[in-house]
Formats: sequence, C-alpha cells, structure tokens
Amino acid sequence: MKKALFILSNFTKGGIQTQAVAIARHLQQEHQFIIEFWCVGKIEASFIELLEKESFLYQKDETLNKLFVNSYYKKGKFQKLKLLFRAWQALYKSKSSVVFPFAQPLPVNLLFKFSFIKLSFWFERGGYINPEPNKHTILDKIISFNSPTYIANSIHGAKALAIMRGVKFDDVKVIRNELVPMVKPKSEGFDLSEYNITPGSVIFVMVANFFNEKDHETLIRAWKLISPELSAKLLFAGLGGPSYCIDNNEKMKKLTEQLNLGDDILFLGQNCNIASLLEVADVGVLSSLSEGCPNAVLEYMSAKLPLLVTEIPGIVEIIPKNNFTFQAKDVNSCYIGIKKLLASKDELESIGVANYEHLLEHFCSGLMYDKYSKLVSVIK
Repeated sequence: MKKALFILSNFTKGGIQTQAVAIARHLQQEHQFIIEFWCVGKIEASFIELLEKESFLYQKDETLNKLFVNSYYKKGKFQKLKLLFRAWQALYKSKSSVVFPFAQPLPVNLLFKFSFIKLSFWFERGGYINPEPNKHTILDKIISFNSPTYIANSIHGAKALAIMRGVKFDDVKVIRNELVPMVKPKSEGFDLSEYNITPGSVIFVMVANFFNEKDHETLIRAWKLISPELSAKLLFAGLGGPSYCIDNNEKMKKLTEQLNLGDDILFLGQNCNIASLLEVADVGVLSSLSEGCPNAVLEYMSAKLPLLVTEIPGIVEIIPKNNFTFQAKDVNSCYIGIKKLLASKDELESIGVANYEHLLEHFCSGLMYDKYSKLVSVIK
C-alpha cells in the first residue's frame, strides 16, 4: 500500500491548496496512492467537500503545530519530549510512504525517517529579497542527515532556499506550478450590473487572499490618483484563512472608504467564482511584495488577460516581457503603470493572447506532474 500525506496550514481556498490537491489527484489516479490531508489550522466546509469529492482522507492534526513555537520553548524538557513523541506517534501511525509538508516542514523533516516514511520534501514557495542563512542547530543537523528533497517553484526561490538551508543550489529541484483548470458553474456568468458597474468600464481584477505580502494597500492608494473620467474599476477577490487576513481585509475596506473610493473598488470575498469573474475582466493585477510561482498570474494568462504586476523575480521570470510592471510598494510607480496600461487599450487584446500562448507552452505541459512522478518512483 502506497500512501501520500499532505500537510496544510489551512483547509481554505488558496494557491498552495490548489496545487496540493492537483498533485494528490495525480498520485491517486496515475500511481494508485492512498491520499490523506492533515490540517494544522483553519478548516472551511467548502474545502472538506472538495476532499470528499476526490475521495481523499483528511483530519485535523493537533500535534505538529505545537512544536518549535514560542510556547514550546517555554516548556520543560519532559514536556518538550512528550510533544515530540506525540508528533512522531501521529506520523508513524499514518503509515505514509511519502509526506508533502506544505506546512510544518521543520518537525516533519526532523521526524519522518524515524516514522518509517521513505520520502519527504522541504518546500520553498515564496520569495525573498535578501535571504540569509539560518542559524544551524542540532535539529538542522538531524534534518540534513534525514535528507529531505528540497523543492522550489521558482528559480529565485531555489536560490533563497539554498542559502537559508545551507545546501547547494544544484540540490534544489525547481518544479514550477502547473495551471489547474478552473471550474465554471453552469449558471450564468458574473453579472457586473449587480455591482453597479457600467458597460465600457475597464475592469481590473486582483485574485489574492489578504496576506501581508500581497500589499493591497499600494494598489488602493495608487487608485486614488486615477482620474475619475477614465472609468476603471478594481475588483478584489479573496480573503484567506488566518485571522490576520480577515483583519487586513477590514483595514483595506476602511482605507477605501477613507479615500472615497467605494464606487471604484469592490471587495468580492472568497466565494465568487474566479473563472466567471475573469471572463468579464480586462486586466489581471498582482501587487505582491514577494511570490514564488503565483497561481493568480497563471489564471490571468489562461483568461487571455494583460497583466499589471509588481516587478519582482517570482512574477517576472514567468511572464512575457510585453506586460505592465511597477516597483513593489511604490504608489507612484503603480499609478504610472495603470496610466500606461489605460493608454494602451488597443494593445491589450494582443498582449492577452500572447500571455495565453506563453502559458500553454510553459505551464500546461504536465511537467510538474512528470517531475513529481519521477520523485515518488522510488516508492514501490
């Protein structure tokens, strides 16, 4: 029996969750793995429905998230060992062949070999401006001895991971995200009239949960500089599982009200259908401070949209050069990017088509699945 265990921070909608489910589905269908998901944080009913639809096992884990956090270090030696034992016991009892720790990589990669799990990964799915080497402790030495497979979904992420973990760059495998087709509901498409958006408005859409690094604020402040007669609307889709995402969402709503932008910027939450939304969009936007290989950009390109995105490595290395970029956390640069885009309306359709062709060539070939298939081929 081959079993793959996926560990996630939250059972919510998000880029990591989308890719994890896609990989799990591939392992189940093509390699006959039993699939189980563990969550160490927030759980939403819609994600549970998805797991059940895929016939995946799932559970809430209460062991791994208690390790190597502030409260853990305040405990005595016996209590620490007890928590470690419980986490080891949970992994051992899972009877997994391979584990994908998209969350809690430190305890998992410390314990997996002792739990008789054959293969584990250390993922880097974000971006770093100035990565620094981690302080290597006895735990890191044990992890190095266990030899997890290091994976990044971008070249700059691989460089950062090599620096932080003290491994050779060539030992980090780059496996970029694959476009996961979006499901469009059978009902009618996204109705702009429900949001009082008049025909002819240029629709900018940003699909992103309200994590700090998504930096919605810069985009909102740049929007204040746009002349009203340009008739452009900005739609935010997403929310996020952690409580600070909900707090950030509320802060951005208040900022929008303070800047009198309530008619021009709309917050759609996380329940709108993205496929339907992108059908009515004119521009895909991402104002992130850091990214790995962002799913949102792949989805924009699949909808044949031109892009307005930050000029950061995780984005620039996956898009054609004819799109519109701006400097991260720079309101004026963002404003200039918006103005340039709106002044180039005649070119937007051709840019969107070029983006779509680029996507088909680089992110729809099944390469991600092929690489994971090769990695798990050691498990018989």
